[in-house]
Amino acid sequence: MAESTNKINKLTIVVGAGDDFSCNLTEPAQNYLLIDARREAADALQQSHAGDTRVDVQQTVITPVTGRTQFYHYSLPEFSSTLKPEALKQLLPGLSLKGSEYVSGVSLSDIIAEELPAEHLELILNVPGQELALLRSLETT
Repeated sequence: MAESTNKINKLTIVVGAGDDFSCNLTEPAQNYLLIDARREAADALQQSHAGDTRVDVQQTVITPVTGRTQFYHYSLPEFSSTLKPEALKQLLPGLSLKGSEYVSGVSLSDIIAEELPAEHLELILNVPGQELALLRSLETT
């Protein structure tokens, strides 16, 4: 993200950043790691934050445990995730499954461990129905 000589005061990690997450970079030592599982969303984020060294974008599937997982593509792309169709249809009854694939998932704890130490870490989880599982996975690491 940043060179090891740079001190990061605050790092905000956004899981499920979508394709248009707006970063508040008013503080000089504020950095962002924007993560989305969808290639299209990550590409859009990369383009909108091009040239800003304080914003890093990753196209990564975040899971409670690192490893192979099934990723589901839904009729509303922003809800595509590792959440099984039955669970998501309880939240959005009209949602339809477009397909699925097996992908390599990376745990939230692995992502946090890869980042430079910051004085303050802010975590934003925008992954409906998956927040609790991700937070619980941090308890065991």
